[in-house]
Amino acid sequence: MTFTVPEGESELSAWDVAGRRVATLWQGHSASAVTIQWDGRRDGGGALPAGLYLVRLRDAGGHSQLQRVTLLP
Repeated sequence: MTFTVPEGESELSAWDVAGRRVATLWQGHSASAVTIQWDGRRDGGGALPAGLYLVRLRDAGGHSQLQRVTLLP
């Protein structure tokens, strides 16, 4: 899966349907749009099980966007 993070301060993270953060995909400041690819691994490197996840993009202004993602085996 590939995501584009806009320029500026932002955080892109993945959450399971129980509301637990499973991976931080991007965190920081970018001078231009950044493309992030997620391989379905959790923080620490372990593979996540197949299922539904939520990917949240939050910017420095506190605005958030959610996208549902289905991780397949």
